[in-house]
Amino acid sequence: MSTRGFYDGVALIRVADHLVYDYGADVPDSEVTLWSERTGHSAAAIREAVASMVGRSGVTRTTLDTTGLRVRDLTALEAGRLTIAGVEHCLMRAEILRFGARRYLLVPEPDNPVDPHAVAVYSGQRHVGYLPASRAVGIAPLLRQLDADAVEVTGTTDYQVDVPRVPALRAVVKDGRAARG
Repeated sequence: MSTRGFYDGVALIRVADHLVYDYGADVPDSEVTLWSERTGHSAAAIREAVASMVGRSGVTRTTLDTTGLRVRDLTALEAGRLTIAGVEHCLMRAEILRFGARRYLLVPEPDNPVDPHAVAVYSGQRHVGYLPASRAVGIAPLLRQLDADAVEVTGTTDYQVDVPRVPALRAVVKDGRAARG
């Protein structure tokens, strides 16, 4: 059975939206060709539609230069597990499986124009989201008091992060017992 009939009438904008969601600006030629064959839209029309959507996908790719970054290891502290917020704004659907991790970096963003208490979450060098605002408001001031640019914490590959509990973090700030990374 041919799949052509199934895809007849799929609007060009839906095809482009699907491709941008999955690949961003870097849509492989093989995908363009595949969708051209499936839908009957020309490859040129699909590329043009993708180009017009890039930048409007709602995904912002940000990386962190870890060269010279002072990282403090807080993996041994008592922690509570939270879901990382905003993953869908930081990663394309095709990237979600690639950037889930067992260790994450928490980086306070005091100059964040939306929330001065924002705490960004990175998997390696890739920004994957934020701590939920309700939790970041209590954690960010303490993180900024540490002699570090970022702190390392554990987590899960399905974008759960182990955030140090406030009393444990206060003790680290007070007496500097956390191991340096």
